[in-house]
Amino acid sequence: MFDTHAHLVDPAFSTDLDAVIENARSQGVNYIISVGDNLASCRQTCAAVDRYPGLYAAVGIHPHEAGSYRGDLSEIAALASNPRVVAIGETGLDYFRDYAPAPAQQALFRRHTQLARQLNRPLVIHTRNSFDDALGILLEGNYHIGVFHCFSGDTVFARKVLDLGYYLSFSGSLTFPKSKLGEVLKMAPRERILIETDAPYLAPVPCRGKRNEPAHVRFVAQKVAAILNLSIDEVDALTTENARRLFRIGPTSVGTHPRLCPLPRDLRLRGNGASGQR
Repeated sequence: MFDTHAHLVDPAFSTDLDAVIENARSQGVNYIISVGDNLASCRQTCAAVDRYPGLYAAVGIHPHEAGSYRGDLSEIAALASNPRVVAIGETGLDYFRDYAPAPAQQALFRRHTQLARQLNRPLVIHTRNSFDDALGILLEGNYHIGVFHCFSGDTVFARKVLDLGYYLSFSGSLTFPKSKLGEVLKMAPRERILIETDAPYLAPVPCRGKRNEPAHVRFVAQKVAAILNLSIDEVDALTTENARRLFRIGPTSVGTHPRLCPLPRDLRLRGNGASGQR
């Protein structure tokens, strides 16, 4: 399986990261994207990916940090030169927590979008109570390669971003009893579906109230399988292939690192033409 979004350098994993990754592998989770959300965590994440097979990185500044972040994105760009950095983010807009002024979030999101286009990397997009503004910025930038992580919108917004070419990633929130995300999942093209944990946040049922970790992505996969009437093996194969395609992580043999591939032609054309709930 492929957990496409986890925060493995979060303090929640400071004492047992080796065990967390080994537990994930024991549950069949062989690929994880560890996501940075500020400069310090991006540096730590880039160091971590060199230590663990199957671990990749995304680097960016979370919208919660937009009010206090004063630098340019030159260090993010430098970190992205690591071949195991496969995406820019997480970035986006969060008007729910309101930890940073909306104009500061919007300006930073635009800069991330420009950097992703410059580096030809997918965006990892966080949106919460900010769908229209986020979509407007993405349309401005005209760069539609990426994923709406921990998708929390309705079918109307999902259709808008799917039509532009983005992927949707489903987290533990899909498993919550009152979740309406099943309707979004059912209408999404299967080739655009990803799964994630957003660990250590958003633990799925039956792990609510506990620290989330990549091994728990299997519960998200099980829920996807139940909703789409697929086997767990089919969901594993489908979502792993989708993640490899988006993040350009090529086929691998057992015991070797997957290789980074050129951007597929369909994504290149789309790029020239629209979340973590911490």
